[in-house]
Formats: sequence, structure tokens, C-alpha cells
Amino acid sequence: MPELPEVETVRRVIEPQVRGRAVEAVEVNRPDVVAHPSAEAFADALAEQRA
Repeated sequence: MPELPEVETVRRVIEPQVRGRAVEAVEVNRPDVVAHPSAEAFADALAEQRA
């Protein structure tokens, strides 16, 4: 669960729009901010996940 108030606010706005939908693809625009796993592994792990 997100702890930062601004992250929680964004989550509450987005959740009704994405609930039950599948993530088809993920594009990491800033791979330098994904510390672990690699940006590619992160994107692959998120693909086909459901909200």
C-alpha cells in the first residue's frame, strides 16, 4: 500500500479506471530509476498483470 499522501491520491483516482484490466505492455522511460530488478525484467514482470 502506498504511504506517501500524493501517491495514495493518485492511486485512488486511477484504481476505478484500471481495476480488472490487464497490463499489455510496459515502457520504462527512465531505466536509471529502476534499481532492482533491471528495467527489462521489471517491464517483463508487469506485462500481463491484472489490476
